[in-house]
Amino acid sequence: MTASSNFNKKEEYENFFKTTSENKVNYEEEISNLKKELRQKIKERNKSQEESILLQNKVLALKTVENKAIKKIDITKKSLNTIESIRKDLLANKITAEEKKCSQEKQLEIKKQKVQQEKAKTQSFLKEISISTVKKKHKEKTQLIQEKKNIIRMKNIQIQEEEEKNKQICIKVKSSKINYIDKKQKLAEEKKQKIKNDILAKLNQEINFHKSLSSTNKKLKEEEVNIKGNLKTIESTNLDDGKILL
Repeated sequence: MTASSNFNKKEEYENFFKTTSENKVNYEEEISNLKKELRQKIKERNKSQEESILLQNKVLALKTVENKAIKKIDITKKSLNTIESIRKDLLANKITAEEKKCSQEKQLEIKKQKVQQEKAKTQSFLKEISISTVKKKHKEKTQLIQEKKNIIRMKNIQIQEEEEKNKQICIKVKSSKINYIDKKQKLAEEKKQKIKNDILAKLNQEINFHKSLSSTNKKLKEEEVNIKGNLKTIESTNLDDGKILL
């Protein structure tokens, strides 16, 4: 073997180990980049978990507001029932007072008629003179009483009609409030459902990401084992070649 051939073999040997060293540096840099990417993905996952916790707290706060609104509705209903009961009692008392007043007027009229009859028996001659006047006055008084009764009756009818109108207005107001509360509850339910759907979507995204990451990690581990095996094979070959050269 000549000196020139020995020199060529030595140069090829050095170039081979130089190329292997460069490949090793590139591999370590790739592993380092993958580790950085893995840390970044873990940070993103942790951020998603924090956002999920915040959303859960918001849902709890919305439930608290909803419970307060329900309690407020119950208190309002109780107040309306109390007002309606008081109004009915006042109306009943008013009707009773009017009936009592009419009854007293009737009794007073009966007493007056009895007095007139007694006077007529004792003063028959005066009765003949004043009978026409008495009848006229009695008739006028009866008419006045009847008119008064009619006025009272009409007044009671007007009061009842006014109370009925007020009752209808109260019913409309209550219906309006109930519709408003129902709409508000519906919006709250829709908002909670949207939050729930968003959380479920993020949860599925996190699960899929975790599966993808696990699959990627598995492939990287397999690739690492293969590369290590290749490196061992290359090192063994280099050692054998070195022994031959020596």
